[in-house]
Amino acid sequence: MGLLKASCRKYNQTILMVTHNEAIAQTCDRVIHIEDGQIITGKRKFPAKGGDVVC
Repeated sequence: MGLLKASCRKYNQTILMVTHNEAIAQTCDRVIHIEDGQIITGKRKFPAKGGDVVC
């Protein structure tokens, strides 16, 4: 996770991760929950700087 986040910051990348592990999900800047094919939540934990960056 540390390498992914460092790469995201260094190269201004967006990383999309799919996981069922809530502990891993909570390390991300934004978490979107999907249930039965519908987005049920999707809030940003930290404001993005210079655009809509999600790591």
